[in-house]
Amino acid sequence: MGTLETLLCCIQVYIRRVRMGLDMMNVGSSVVGVTTQISVQPLLHKAICAEFERHENGEGDNEGAPLSTSPDTRPSRPTRKLPQRASTRSVTQHPLSPGSVTSTSHSTQPSPLQSPARHSIPSTSQPQAPPEPRPRTLARTQEVTRNKSKSKDRRSIKRSHNATAPPTLAFNYRPQVTNPALQVSDLPSSRMDFESEDLPAAGGRWIGKLQKRVYHMPSLEELKDKGFKLFAWDGITPHALTDSEGRIITYFAGIPKGDASWPAVTSGADKFMNKMHLRGHEQSAFTPEQEAGRRGDFVALACGVSHGGGQRLPGNLVHDQPDRREILDLLLENEDIRRIAGFQSSAFAYCAPKVYEVYKTNLDALFTHDKTLRANFSNSIFPATTFNLGPVTITLEHTDHGNVAYGLCALTALGDYDPKLGGHLILFDLGLIIEFPPGSTILLPSSVLRHGNCRIQDGETRRSIAQYCAGGLFRWVRYGFKGDKDISKSQKRKFDGDNDERTKEALGLFSKLTDLAADQRSVFSR
Repeated sequence: MGTLETLLCCIQVYIRRVRMGLDMMNVGSSVVGVTTQISVQPLLHKAICAEFERHENGEGDNEGAPLSTSPDTRPSRPTRKLPQRASTRSVTQHPLSPGSVTSTSHSTQPSPLQSPARHSIPSTSQPQAPPEPRPRTLARTQEVTRNKSKSKDRRSIKRSHNATAPPTLAFNYRPQVTNPALQVSDLPSSRMDFESEDLPAAGGRWIGKLQKRVYHMPSLEELKDKGFKLFAWDGITPHALTDSEGRIITYFAGIPKGDASWPAVTSGADKFMNKMHLRGHEQSAFTPEQEAGRRGDFVALACGVSHGGGQRLPGNLVHDQPDRREILDLLLENEDIRRIAGFQSSAFAYCAPKVYEVYKTNLDALFTHDKTLRANFSNSIFPATTFNLGPVTITLEHTDHGNVAYGLCALTALGDYDPKLGGHLILFDLGLIIEFPPGSTILLPSSVLRHGNCRIQDGETRRSIAQYCAGGLFRWVRYGFKGDKDISKSQKRKFDGDNDERTKEALGLFSKLTDLAADQRSVFSR
């Protein structure tokens, strides 16, 4: 089958899967919401205004991690066998069971190509002595060695670019708007005293604003003493937080309704991540930065597509340590983790359809333009993933400033801890403490909302899976797959617009609670 036919085949498969995909959502259930008196606009405006400062300073969105497009980098993971692409004939026309959409994995691996054995005829002539090597100067010898090393690196990078990998057409993952889960007239919500305009984005609307680093995380009691309100969430019932204008700014997706296997899925993912954590320590696979970053003292492994790294163009996040690459491969191929990734993507499309459409449009263009970029999961729209392996994943107050300013980050909590006593999600800008039980999922604009976790009890464990998108990817697409140094100043001003226009455009992507069903139909009925 030709390349074009294969791509079309994959697109049809993904579309069919996703049109039945909201079985993963809480079908037939009402989604609770909390409305705030705060508007997100000021924070978003600040973040948009500050983007130019970071971008003009040449800061990448990869937070220091090397990219495949950076000089002298190696493949981000070992060459993997290409999962067999399903034929459209094999797609069932019957409704999928809950969780089956996101649990479809690349289970079958093709056997490597076998070249026929070569039979040589023994030579009957006398072997000739090799010619005497010509003497070389020391400088020439060193030059040859360097050239060989560079050539080897180039071949290695080329192999990674041409390497077989999961299909990258996950961006045709489209929920079905006729699903009962989209009937949200009684969507529970909580209105917060918050203005969406206040969200701090960096200039250009592409990314958030780097916040001052915090080194201390207050306890639950300390937060209560400061006036923070506790939101007792069961981790199951969907719930929306809205700003004073009714815009959905945070979504508690919970778990897939009616899927009795979900506790086993999240438990299996947690156990496997713990296994990979122990394996990495035994093999000394983690760097000091990965074991203790700016977000807290726990092992965090990022993979996927990001932006930055000196070349100021998109690339695959690179892990040149073989044991660490293998650990990431195993994490990405784990069936339980894949199902969680798929549910996160479905929840994103459900609560923020207009933002989802922007992701799809930009990422479709990006992955079509650059065939070397590799998606992590075939059932998720997010281009990047971080595995917070713990064993005590408690994040300090922070923002994920490199992410899309108006985008959402999907977080799934895992581990063994009492959510009544610790592990809460803290939203500092909202003055809110949310109980975050293991196995549940929350989506929030992590680029602009300051967030963190409460400490858990001694002897407890906590891990998490996060999916997100670097804002620099969208800037790259908007600039015509060029950096800002490759376009004229007038073109840059035209693409960026002014801060007020960018803020207004970004705010328009947040769905209001009253308009959510209409937004879903508008986006997914096309």
